[in-house]
Amino acid sequence: MAKNKKQHYVPQFYLRPFSHDGKMVYAYNLKHKKVFPVKIKNMCQENYFYCDVKDLEQNMAIVEGKQAVVVAEVIEKLNVQSIDATDKFYLLLFILMQCTRTKKSKLFADSLIDTVFDTYCKPSLKESHVLIDKGIKPEDIDPLHFEFERSHLLMMFPAMFKVDLIRDLKMVLIINHTNHNFVTSDTPCCLYNYIKSNNYGMLGFHSPGLIIFCPLNTKVLLLLFDPELYNVNLNDKSIIHVENTSDIDAINKLQIHNCLESLICSEKDDGDYLNQLNVEIENNLKKSKIKSIKASKQYIENGYYGEIAYTYQMPMDYTLKLSFLKLNHITSKMIKSEMRKLKKSREQVTLCRNSELCEKIEDTIANAKKIIEEQIAIPINAY
Repeated sequence: MAKNKKQHYVPQFYLRPFSHDGKMVYAYNLKHKKVFPVKIKNMCQENYFYCDVKDLEQNMAIVEGKQAVVVAEVIEKLNVQSIDATDKFYLLLFILMQCTRTKKSKLFADSLIDTVFDTYCKPSLKESHVLIDKGIKPEDIDPLHFEFERSHLLMMFPAMFKVDLIRDLKMVLIINHTNHNFVTSDTPCCLYNYIKSNNYGMLGFHSPGLIIFCPLNTKVLLLLFDPELYNVNLNDKSIIHVENTSDIDAINKLQIHNCLESLICSEKDDGDYLNQLNVEIENNLKKSKIKSIKASKQYIENGYYGEIAYTYQMPMDYTLKLSFLKLNHITSKMIKSEMRKLKKSREQVTLCRNSELCEKIEDTIANAKKIIEEQIAIPINAY
């Protein structure tokens, strides 16, 4: 049995830099539009959120300890260029884990499973001669629901093997010189892409044009972006100094779009500021939709074919405008041209920055599945 009943999906070490005393922060609830003080130890946690396995909890604690040291060093030194390869690994691992370990990630995984089950499994069940012969009617199948306990682990553990997949992203720091603070949330890492598509998911860790925002405290934000798709104004220490409040507001609005329930800030007065931003964009705040597209058929064996489908998250209804970041239109046009060709051919092709690297990492994940299953007693292939 795990020692700690309360398990945080946003680590306490990450939240402390947003606190004056290391114990309390302020939470702004999107639904009620109110800000209230909350203890960090009670923020972003649920009982046995991951599991009740002692060894897994201890291993995660070890990894978090290494991540905490690196994040603290980046905040103190304001330099991402000085960290060594090992520290960079743990910093990127922190990003990947934080993108996939939250309560919102769990709800997304549940929605993804529901979409696949409703779109592909239910129609097959309704056409099954075995079930028809047993007197099971289509209306008997409609209410069926597939549940997968701790479904977020299906996203979190594979992501932990994908550090190399985001190592090519340019890593910089944004220093906030305005009187508007950075805020974070119960889903602190925000993924964004200026290249949008209704036919391909463009928020994958491998996607061309990917940008990741992760605030580290009220004045420092870690930014990762695809250097092939964006031009960014940097100094020689890979730092962006921001003095325009509109840039900070735009990033905080992205955080509002991305969070599940609560924004997290350091000042009670930030509540009025967040309420203003929330009012400005609340009409466009919509739950992320899952889209599934049948792409092609693939021969399996013995005359049977399987359908290949793309299932992904639709882009948010928000256009991010930043004065220091510009899209490389030449490269963007090349990507969009490739997307149009793929749509016409309906080939089973995934858009990625480095296809060979993607294949290598997928092989690594496949080889590691048995080890993961032994540790958490969950058959990964069930998904």
